[in-house]
Amino acid sequence: MAKTKEKPKSWKDKRKIARHSWTLPFVWFEWCCEWISYWFSHWAFLEVLEYLGKLSLLGALFVYIFSAGERREAANNQKKAKQYQAWQMINSASGLAGDGGRKLALEDLNGDDVRLDGINLNNAVLHSVVLKCAIMKNGNLNNTDLSSANISLSTFYKATFLKSYSVGAWFRENSFIGAVAKQAVFINCHFKDSTFEGADLRGAEFADCEIKNSRFNFSDLRNATFSSNLETNHNYFYGANIQGIKASPSLQATMIAQGAVMIEKDALWEKYKREQGFDLELQEMRFEMRP
Repeated sequence: MAKTKEKPKSWKDKRKIARHSWTLPFVWFEWCCEWISYWFSHWAFLEVLEYLGKLSLLGALFVYIFSAGERREAANNQKKAKQYQAWQMINSASGLAGDGGRKLALEDLNGDDVRLDGINLNNAVLHSVVLKCAIMKNGNLNNTDLSSANISLSTFYKATFLKSYSVGAWFRENSFIGAVAKQAVFINCHFKDSTFEGADLRGAEFADCEIKNSRFNFSDLRNATFSSNLETNHNYFYGANIQGIKASPSLQATMIAQGAVMIEKDALWEKYKREQGFDLELQEMRFEMRP
């Protein structure tokens, strides 16, 4: 219950507070407010309004708590609608040259941790696209332009990059295990802590690229071009097929010293991998389970 206010002093007593004549109007105004507050404190109606205000706040709190499920459902529906629109954008531009809104749609889906397995980005221009922890297994990135892209911690298991083109792109800690990038062109790109194990890189060109701590074990590098020296960057080429590779004599010597081979015929190459016990799926599992 609200306490009844004490009755204010008379004006005769109140005006004694004013030590200077110029403060008298302010004291008078305060004295009037005290009396108004005193009169209102006797109104039960105002006290009821105070209780109703508190009850309304309590009711709003209960409504907020019990409608949490509905809010989550609405947020999920909104998220699904946004993802549906992104997929529509990508699918409607399938095979068409240019961006076609695919870059932003791709980043939105990746931001929502949506798997992009089997996605078709053929002929897409994805300049400066940013992807992190994307999963694009069996994706179609043929003839894509990934110039200035920033892609990290992503999986492109058995994805295809036929005749793709990238200038100044950054690829960090990505899996290209089993990927097919025949005749792909990478110019001034940066590859770090990535794996190309079992990838088909026949005729691919790595021009002035920085490649560090990456694995090309059992990759098909026949007729590929490396215009930069990679001997001192801790890359691995065990079991890689370097038949017809275009690289410096010192890099070729390093590859051979690490266990690279030169096999021309496809049948003999497949036989060699089987005999060595190379398993694409096992390599991909190891990559995904890395710390």
